Amino acid sequence: MNLNLVNMKKLLVVVALSVFVFTAGAQTQQYRLTQIETGTDGDDWGAIPGPNGEIIFTNTGFINAKNYSGDVVTRLIVLDANKKLQALFPEDEYQKSYLGAPFLSKDGNELFYAVSGDKAIVINKGFFLSSEVSYPLQIQSRTKGSGGSWGEPVDFPYNSDSFSSGDPWLGDDGFLYFASDRPGGLGGLDLWRSKRVGDTWSEPENLGPEINSDADERSPRFDKQGNFYYSSNYISMGGLDVFKAAVVNGQFSAPARISPFNSKGDDFAVTFISERTGYISSNRGGGADRIYYFEIPESPERKTSVRVQDKTGLPIEGALVTYVNNEDVKTVATDATGEAVAYLPEKLYDLNISKLEYIPLEAKEKLPSVYNGSVLTLEKIGQRLVDEEKTAAGPHINVLFDLAKYNIRPDAAKEIDNLLAYLKDNPTLNIEVSGHTDCRGSYSYNLKLSQNRADAVKAYLVNKGIDAGRISTKGNAYAQLVNNCVCAPGVTCTEQEHAPNRYVTYVVVK
Repeated sequence: MNLNLVNMKKLLVVVALSVFVFTAGAQTQQYRLTQIETGTDGDDWGAIPGPNGEIIFTNTGFINAKNYSGDVVTRLIVLDANKKLQALFPEDEYQKSYLGAPFLSKDGNELFYAVSGDKAIVINKGFFLSSEVSYPLQIQSRTKGSGGSWGEPVDFPYNSDSFSSGDPWLGDDGFLYFASDRPGGLGGLDLWRSKRVGDTWSEPENLGPEINSDADERSPRFDKQGNFYYSSNYISMGGLDVFKAAVVNGQFSAPARISPFNSKGDDFAVTFISERTGYISSNRGGGADRIYYFEIPESPERKTSVRVQDKTGLPIEGALVTYVNNEDVKTVATDATGEAVAYLPEKLYDLNISKLEYIPLEAKEKLPSVYNGSVLTLEKIGQRLVDEEKTAAGPHINVLFDLAKYNIRPDAAKEIDNLLAYLKDNPTLNIEVSGHTDCRGSYSYNLKLSQNRADAVKAYLVNKGIDAGRISTKGNAYAQLVNNCVCAPGVTCTEQEHAPNRYVTYVVVK
């Protein structure tokens, strides 16, 4: 996706004011939102707190100018405690037509932001239609000098004139998280990260299907407890919705759409000032983007505990126990005795138990008091022997898929044609087609993906004349890997090593 400056602005953040009540079952919780009056024209979004009580944000109206494409000029603006406005960088110092998506380090001395590139991309819309010109966004940083002024901009080494990168956010883990439509993503804008080691940055890695979808994911953020927030328009309430994922031992839990933050408009750039206060950008009032200050009230919590064990009854240490609903996500890890203790309000939660190398468990919509005292058993993932791809009488098939995809590749179609011929030669046989995935992403996500892969093979065979009643399908997620790529701590696999686990097989059932 090539995005012009207006669309990429949406990648960064939005803001809005209101007070509302969210109701879940018998529980009622107020998230208080108050619009911040910046005194500016145009749109405001992406607010972050400064070190001295000021607010730094992006605005399209403070500087009344347009760039060479006719788009309004955006700038980083500072609103101080006295409600005085000024551009973060003097106009004669910086001539880029777009500045946005700021991140400021805790000491206030390092700043990351997005800028418009210098090279235009021309998108031809068709013979009778006009072309569209866009300037891909790029990430820059600056360091504050001893005199208090910002130094020269430094380009992120993985910028490109061919695609956009924006929404930079430096996590406490040393990774720079950002949104990009660079090649290798799952569709639209994806979230990526690159780790800083000294003065260098690692090759960007995609956050994977746990977080990314075939829609757009934007504005990565962390709260004070290390939970991960971002926005996506994947099956949204309207525009961008805010999602939250807990992070434990470097692993992301399954994300949840946080309803109280969301509206029918775009909601993004959740930035926490404290554990329960911060800023959010939104156009929920219709029209322009605005910045809102939010307050999340405390709710009474109670202790709940579960124990996780293997099939022999031995405790499993380091299993992730995740409680999730549309208000919150909380993940805790089991200790050496297999116990995980959490403190939660008495509201309905889905429960997910996962540990790398084990098949996850899921339970639906129960109160923490009901979960309390539960003993849950995880089954270890087994490796599939290569010979199991064959049946006693049938042909070997080697059908593989691209990461996060289930479309039939040309090479896979040739393999399925072998099975097609076999079924036509043996019209009384029925088969069960099983889909499989590699270990990356949540179990629930991969279960659906593996089912889609099995269904895609069935659809191909049916389209070629095989009776649909002769073919059943099932998804196995990553329960039957062909190698040791189990996404476990200390296990590193290349893309080539993960690829064989994205396969389908079949057995004769009659």
